[in-house]
Amino acid sequence: MIGESPDITLAFATWLLKARKGLRYTLFNRKSNLLDIRIQHFGEGGAFHHHYDTQTEDYSYRSHEAPVSRIHSISWVREETCPHHRPADGQFEDRTHSYDLDHSKEVKTCYNCNGQGTVRCGSCSGSGNCSTCGGRGSVSEYRDGEHKSVSCSSCSGGRCSSCGGSGRVTCSTCNGEGQLVHWTSKDYVWKHHVDPETILLENVDRGNVKRLVKKTLNKGGAISMDNFTVEEVNQRTGLVNERITDTVHLAQRERDRLESEIERRPGSILFQEVRRHFIFLGYLNVNMGKKFGQFFVAGNKKYTSVSPPPVAWSALKIGTWATSLGVGLAWFADYMEWVFLEEFLPLISLVPIPVGLAALGLLIWEACRKSKPRWLVFDDQGLSGWYFTYLYGQFLARKDIAYIKDPGLVTLMEQPQREVANKRNSFMCTFVEKKVAKPRQWELLNVSHHAQETFADQVDPLLPGTARLTWIIAEAGRDRIDHKISSTLTKMPESERGHLDIWVIIDGTGQPVLNLSQTEALIGNKVRVCVLPMERMYEASRSGALSDDIAQYFDHLGELPIWPEKHEVKQ
Repeated sequence: MIGESPDITLAFATWLLKARKGLRYTLFNRKSNLLDIRIQHFGEGGAFHHHYDTQTEDYSYRSHEAPVSRIHSISWVREETCPHHRPADGQFEDRTHSYDLDHSKEVKTCYNCNGQGTVRCGSCSGSGNCSTCGGRGSVSEYRDGEHKSVSCSSCSGGRCSSCGGSGRVTCSTCNGEGQLVHWTSKDYVWKHHVDPETILLENVDRGNVKRLVKKTLNKGGAISMDNFTVEEVNQRTGLVNERITDTVHLAQRERDRLESEIERRPGSILFQEVRRHFIFLGYLNVNMGKKFGQFFVAGNKKYTSVSPPPVAWSALKIGTWATSLGVGLAWFADYMEWVFLEEFLPLISLVPIPVGLAALGLLIWEACRKSKPRWLVFDDQGLSGWYFTYLYGQFLARKDIAYIKDPGLVTLMEQPQREVANKRNSFMCTFVEKKVAKPRQWELLNVSHHAQETFADQVDPLLPGTARLTWIIAEAGRDRIDHKISSTLTKMPESERGHLDIWVIIDGTGQPVLNLSQTEALIGNKVRVCVLPMERMYEASRSGALSDDIAQYFDHLGELPIWPEKHEVKQ
């Protein structure tokens, strides 16, 4: 792929390398599943993410009244100057503010007291007498079997405690001033609306994929977009297929719906910040042993995250560790001298020896298992590695040497085109050797020149443990091949270079003229160089014109040892 999208196969190969070395898989999973990989199909798609930050402004009018004395304490403003506190452009916030309009103020007689400043007392209804004792100043109470007269606790001398006996109280509306000031305020409401939404295709609507996309987005693994168009996605990622086109159309519909919903909200839009992202989402359908799973990768060159396929649990390992835990608890119980286990402890104490030996043997057996030798093919031209794998697979089958275990990658994978050669950076397949009692396997991982430069952090960890390094170049690339190979070799452990086979294949015609002085200084005179017209060979093979004669081209490479007999690679 080109642009900012990651390479699916390299991400899978990197995860596979870590998993084969991982403690969790060694202790609890079937490691054989990690050594028996069949890639069935892969696909490229993605998710679109909208994020709208919108600052809206709305206002309303509200009537007020207060005693006339407050007319000088109110901050009056002219309506044409409102608002003074509007949020600055780009500063999103939720806030309210009220402005008292100068032109709306008006002084009127208090409607409650008619300008008198006092109103009839509500407690005594204007009589001035205490409502409890009726103005007598005392009340009758029944005490010690007889009625006695006692002073009223609600008043003093029979006068109303609220008005003091006058029957009038101060008007609470105008505070006794007899006049009110009336005015109108303009109340502003500023609100920050956040509208995020992640869009996925319906047939990828799975929980682990949603979590992967969300994590990738939050970690900066998304690709920024100005708008949701097929042309922009192609320009930024180099990807256009039916799945992505459908997602683009879905994103456009959701964008229009969301923008229409934003426009219908109360108030007006002051300013808006729109962020649109495309999150690349690639997948591999794989069989790991007898277990099918999907490997997902999301992100860009800055950040890539993966969701690995499930690896089968080992019942033997889990049973061993569970038994070991039980034995440990039994020993602890014995140490603590628990009475209710006394009759069982002699029997339990005999269990740790075989269980411990079984657990130790299991770990040693897993640690000694050898993974497949790796064959890295670096391809400067893009199409050449695809042609080479297809033709070499035919050659090995006709020679009865080996066969491709997962031909789906060669036969089902859409053939790369010249104008989009860099879009298919790499692929992976497995060859199985036939002429041995127990078939041995080796992995071929094709990496294009573009992938090597763009995703060096994923390619470099694959170099240690490589048994054969093949470099395919076009005729125009001969002057750079020595520097490229030597630079790659310096990233490998020096102890592994002596066991490394190196092939240099020129995709073209004529005799190769190469100066490999830097490479030979690192690895000695062990480089095999030949010329193969791979495109012409591939076209002839596909048309049926090339049969067993294909062997004559590959005979340039000598005996073609599939498996380095003296150096079986460990990972």
